[in-house]
Amino acid sequence: MEYLPDTDEYELPGSHPALLTRSAAPDNIALFAQDIGILGQIEDKIVGCFRQGGGGAGLGTMWGEELAVEMLHKAEFDAIDVHRLEHDFQNNFYVMRKDA
Repeated sequence: MEYLPDTDEYELPGSHPALLTRSAAPDNIALFAQDIGILGQIEDKIVGCFRQGGGGAGLGTMWGEELAVEMLHKAEFDAIDVHRLEHDFQNNFYVMRKDA
């Protein structure tokens, strides 16, 4: 982003606006930017998983499966498969797909 002091406006380089709107389809970085906030909320649990080994905290642990799937739908994933892990009843494995 560039500030234009003469007009007191901000301007994005020509190629940038397309990446920030839904018209960018799979290249829309705004959709992926949502993940940063989600991961930030469970970061301590993820780091703990690496330090202690095994197990882990996923989306389902933080919000429950129903809310996790709802959030992934809002992030515009076209297909979301939830896999339950026999050895870890607290966490599910989520596989998402976004059609181009």
